[in-house]
Amino acid sequence: MRPGRLGLRLWWAVALPAGAGCGPVWYFQYQEAENAARAAERPMVVFYKDPFDPKSSRMQDLLEGNQIAPLLADKIRCVLTTEFAPDHKYIAQYGVIQAPALILIHPDGTYHAHNGPMSLEEIRGFLTEARPPGARPTLNPQIPRDIDYRWEGDYEKAMSKARRQNRESLIVYKWWLSAESTELLATLQTRAEVARHFTETVNCLLDRDYLPNRTHVRRYGVSDVPAVILVHRDGTYHAHPGPMTAEQIVRFVTASKPPGKVPGLAPAERMETRARYRWYADFSRAQAHARHRGVNVFVFFNSLYSDQSTRMARLLERSDVAALFADTINCRLDFSVAATRQLMVRFRIRRAPAFLILRPDGTYHARTGVVSAEDLAALLRAARKPGLVPRIAGPTP
Repeated sequence: MRPGRLGLRLWWAVALPAGAGCGPVWYFQYQEAENAARAAERPMVVFYKDPFDPKSSRMQDLLEGNQIAPLLADKIRCVLTTEFAPDHKYIAQYGVIQAPALILIHPDGTYHAHNGPMSLEEIRGFLTEARPPGARPTLNPQIPRDIDYRWEGDYEKAMSKARRQNRESLIVYKWWLSAESTELLATLQTRAEVARHFTETVNCLLDRDYLPNRTHVRRYGVSDVPAVILVHRDGTYHAHPGPMTAEQIVRFVTASKPPGKVPGLAPAERMETRARYRWYADFSRAQAHARHRGVNVFVFFNSLYSDQSTRMARLLERSDVAALFADTINCRLDFSVAATRQLMVRFRIRRAPAFLILRPDGTYHARTGVVSAEDLAALLRAARKPGLVPRIAGPTP
């Protein structure tokens, strides 16, 4: 008879080295390992094993050996087993269907995975070469979890953490004297079907009594309690003021896809309007880099002799607008260059200023002329779906 879950955990405790200085610490529950990794902002290595499979046992020996130990020193380590159904559901999020397998989950939530047994050199190469960003997991909200939001109480620290980890943020604005705020918090913290949507977000709880919090939420168009704000990785947001049922919260978070609205600047930021881009001046290089990363290319076609282009350049320099293009490869091209004009013909663009989003599938969306920040956000939303197919390159106009 195969041992139960408790028996397996005891078996692992015997199988893995024990005692101070004898080897790295391994977690046996995915949520405990996730909590440790998130708290330390460190990568997480998951070893998925069939405890009755010799190939898995040999791979475990390699992972516990001295030659691999230095590569695991800065990582949170977790062992999951085929004998526990929730473990199988958990690793399936990362494209793994059988043991043995090794998964490296980066602090930004992306991952690299290797299915099948690995030699010493393969493990060493995998841990050395798997650099973020990797692939995005297909998250399964049905995986059993305890409810733990790990609330941050400081807005600036929460936003900084979200940027470092490249995660979305949930902001809950409440007041301790508000019955509706208390009811909203109770719904968030007691309903599993709600909490499962916020296991990958950086969660921030702000109280109205602390005056700076009122300034922070005004950036998102919020002035009263309670309110829920979802801040996307691109810096845009969706907000819902007022009380919410569990069903309303779930509908809100599932419908709130980026990009959303562009937040207003906080008073301390209004003088800091210039933003940092890494502008490519070579379209081919930008396209190759974007194709390698699997992201969009954003192209700004501008003319040095156009007042409209100058105006649009200033718009792009605003930090709130730059946040829209944090996850794209950005390219700035001069209309006076013949090769730029020839490229514009391919995308049916006749004049500058113009803006182009080229998707990884080769289709595109474009806007010409003077636009607003909201127009650019709309362009990015449109680019979530396939667009037009470029023309075959023609003669220079």
